[in-house]
Amino acid sequence: MIIPVHMFAFSDTRDQVRPVEIDDKWQSSSSTTEVLDEIFKKGQNDFQPRPFPSVSVGDVIEYEIAEGKYWMVLPIGFKKLTQKEFEELNPPTSLMAYKDSEFSS
Repeated sequence: MIIPVHMFAFSDTRDQVRPVEIDDKWQSSSSTTEVLDEIFKKGQNDFQPRPFPSVSVGDVIEYEIAEGKYWMVLPIGFKKLTQKEFEELNPPTSLMAYKDSEFSS
């Protein structure tokens, strides 16, 4: 299964998408967090080398399940985004992801 990850963290545009491949077993037998963790892991160049950066804090995973479709990578965990929030994101988003996490002050 190929999952698109929008590379917003350090980009100035919305057009770079990294395809991340995960095993189909993850879709049927895992929690949302487990699937998102696997997408993040497999989105690292150590596991699936690609000609652009690894998945980072601020990138957005596009994986549709009952709980939502867009998931911003945070320093710890993920933040569900609405369709409108996703459409209104302005890259780069890495600082925004830190601001919205438990690490913000």
